[in-house]
Amino acid sequence: AIVFFNNQTMAPRPRDIAAPQQTTAGGTIAEETPCQTSDNADGNGHHCSPTLISKCFQALPQNDADRSKSFYRKVFLFSLALIAVAAYVQAQMSPGGVSDGRSSSNNHSVANDEDAFDTNATMDKKKQRWRRARNLLQGIRTKLRLTKRNKNSGIGVITTTTKEVLGRMDELTRNELKVLLRTKDLVKDLEAEAKALPWGGHGNKYSCGVNCAWWGDELLASYLIIMKFPEDLKTFFPFTPCKANADCSTDFALRHTLEFRQKFQPWLVTRGMMTESEDGFLYARGTTHSRSSIVWYQPGLHDTIHEHSYKRLLVHILDRAVAESLSVSDGRIGRFYTFLDCKDFTLKKLPKFEEVKKLFRILQDHFPDRLSALYLFNLSTPAQIFLKMAGVVLSEDVKQKIIAVPNDAEKRYELLSGLMDPKQIPVRYGGQDDFVFSPSDYFGEPTASEDEVLAYKTTMPYHA
Repeated sequence: AIVFFNNQTMAPRPRDIAAPQQTTAGGTIAEETPCQTSDNADGNGHHCSPTLISKCFQALPQNDADRSKSFYRKVFLFSLALIAVAAYVQAQMSPGGVSDGRSSSNNHSVANDEDAFDTNATMDKKKQRWRRARNLLQGIRTKLRLTKRNKNSGIGVITTTTKEVLGRMDELTRNELKVLLRTKDLVKDLEAEAKALPWGGHGNKYSCGVNCAWWGDELLASYLIIMKFPEDLKTFFPFTPCKANADCSTDFALRHTLEFRQKFQPWLVTRGMMTESEDGFLYARGTTHSRSSIVWYQPGLHDTIHEHSYKRLLVHILDRAVAESLSVSDGRIGRFYTFLDCKDFTLKKLPKFEEVKKLFRILQDHFPDRLSALYLFNLSTPAQIFLKMAGVVLSEDVKQKIIAVPNDAEKRYELLSGLMDPKQIPVRYGGQDDFVFSPSDYFGEPTASEDEVLAYKTTMPYHA
């Protein structure tokens, strides 16, 4: 196909490429005609088969070689587009949809949901097909441009060169959208309350208005990704309250988190949090090329002063990180990368393990799909022991996002510079950011007393 297009679409060049070997009527194999060039400087001629076309570039003038490379690059991209269209057509034609084996009590509401889905003016069939094809192409392009594998170290290095990133809604299939709309119908009564509880809260120096809304389709998509889009709307997430049986409805997790945000209020700042953070061992600062926030965490710098303040500080920082990511991505991303430096870390520096388990439960239940990846620097023996202990309470999805980085400054900088601008990388890791943490500059004034933020232990004992 390449040879055919080459002959049909490109201007004549001082060479010709023969067709591949073919079997003649007598059963003999005809020899390949080598590529020839009349421009050869030494007069010896270069010979190659079409399967070794790259060698022919040596015999071409520079402008012809560049033009040939450009042509093959276009053919490659065109082939990717054809693959994407073929995959899209196959997905449209494959059997699927919502299972017919539903209980009779749900038949009426399911039918209404599907009618609403099909009659929604913004979701008509033509637009859906075009959007599906567009998103599939964007997904291929994003993966090609964002991800590169470092074969020597085994580290996943992100090499983002574009600001175009996909939100979770852009990645959903038709059947997944149906599950989302049916779940959305279950939680209509929560919408007004939920809109009053944005990521980052109200009135803080980093509040970002409508873009930081906790409520929305992107949030629903994130929860349902963890739940695996159950067609019967029954799930085992959140894991602790639902682990006895898979009898939780998909709306339970949203109601559960809404209650948490109302009672825990992670955006509040106390004097104890500011005291706990004075050594700058934990803060969110900057964003990656993909517009996820960046959380810098150095537990080895800090000895826990008060366990509750430590827990609230971490939840507050992550809530703030989500808000900052939403702010710079027009409400589409809302995720964060965490870089955990284990230098000088010992188990004594953390709160008691029971408190750590409670912290993990909060993050797992109420920050679904918010973590892009957790990179571990200077991984010591105590840190490895802690990871094994933490593995008991972490889900498999979270474990897959944990990546240990070799103790090599050069490879670490390569990783960071692939993810973010060097101006965002702290000086301690070879970058240009000389930021010095100050609690008063970072948080401003306290917004709540210690008694106020401890009230959740009585009103929501599940997290106490």
